[in-house]
Amino acid sequence: PAYQADSVMRPIQILRTYYTQTPTAYHNAIMPVHAFLYTRVLIFLIGTMGPTISFLKNVNSRFVYSESILGGALIAVSHYSKPEAVATYLLIIHVLGKVSL
Repeated sequence: PAYQADSVMRPIQILRTYYTQTPTAYHNAIMPVHAFLYTRVLIFLIGTMGPTISFLKNVNSRFVYSESILGGALIAVSHYSKPEAVATYLLIIHVLGKVSL
């Protein structure tokens, strides 16, 4: 649901940016791209400190990957200009999780 929530928020943000043409809207539209970098950094950090001593087992772990995806997305969304963006993102994840069951 973390990937899906981003794919729900991104088109809405891009349309808002196109409509308003403000610098903060452009800033908000580019923030999801930064989530990719944040995710890779978190995979490395959690991989080195992860559940086992083996870096390769940690990096290939589903737990490390899913936690890094969510963490990277939350860091990127927290850089939005509106503070309610994080709550909106988490709500979308929750709704998508309920719908996909």
